[in-house]
Formats: sequence, structure tokens, C-alpha cells
Amino acid sequence: MLKRIVVALGLVLVASITALAGQLYIYEDDPGYWWYWAGSPDYEVLVPANRPYYLDQEWSGHTFVEIPLRDGGPLLFIGTAPGTNFQQLWQALTASWSFPLRSSRVTEDSQITTNQGLRAHFRVMTGTTQEGSTAMIRMVAFTRDGRSAYLLFVGKESEYTGDLRQYWLRAVNSFRWR
Repeated sequence: MLKRIVVALGLVLVASITALAGQLYIYEDDPGYWWYWAGSPDYEVLVPANRPYYLDQEWSGHTFVEIPLRDGGPLLFIGTAPGTNFQQLWQALTASWSFPLRSSRVTEDSQITTNQGLRAHFRVMTGTTQEGSTAMIRMVAFTRDGRSAYLLFVGKESEYTGDLRQYWLRAVNSFRWR
């Protein structure tokens, strides 16, 4: 049985509309994770527990939660958007992150099957930041009922290791429709 966690999820006012917050539930198999339930269509995904914040946002039919994987980044975004065109979704979600990068390039672009048996589009882009480090954007997108659900990792390539890598992999492989 799931137990709801009483957590104040951040709400953002967009065009005078209050965003609907997702819900966090205890994951009894591992106290390091919580179930996050949200979306249209509804989905659930395991996210790391006890992050500094879980910021739910909504704009133009696009709903998502922003989760810092540790103080100062990287960030994990999980959300839904209208349409099923992966290329359009990729461009919309990565434009602001990829703009300041030099020599950005897509390093992986494929279809994957998750541990839940779901097919998804997977893409990775890397590029050089103004400070000289390598940034990375990872995205997985699922489609259902004319909408896309996605997971997006944004951070330095060197940060994609250890616990942070596990958070990403656990989220991708636990994602399922409700």
C-alpha cells in the first residue's frame, strides 16, 4: 500500500493559473526513493527522496517537475507535453540549455525498451560550456494518447556518475503509465 508523503510541492503561477502539483508517495522497497505521480496521461516514476525541492510547473499544456539531484545541479525534469513529435519536443526542451554551448552535438539517438517493457526515444547531446567543461543533456520520451511524457537530465558530463547516474537510470526504468 502506498503512503502519501506530506510535502509542500512548489507551485508556480503562470498567467494567473495555479499549477497542479504532482504527488509523492513512500517507496517501501527503498527509502532513498519516492514515487512521483502526475501527468496527463497519468504516470508514475521513482525519484530520489529528500531533494532540496520538487518544483511543479505548468505552461501551455506542458506540465513538469524540476528536481535538483544535488545542491547546485544537475537537474532532473519529468513532465508531459502535447503531441508525439519527438524532434519538436527535443528542440523545445533543450533550446535554452543548448544555446550557450559551443560545439554541441548529438552523441546518442535511438529507441530503447525500459525495464517496464515500454518503448521510448532516447537522445544525448554534449557540448562545451563557456567555462570549458562538457555539459550533457539526456532525454527519454514516451508517447500515449497524443501526448509525450519525458525525463530530461541536464548537467555536466562529469556529474553523470555514481548516485546521480543511478537516479537517472532508476527514473527511466521505473517510469510507467497509470
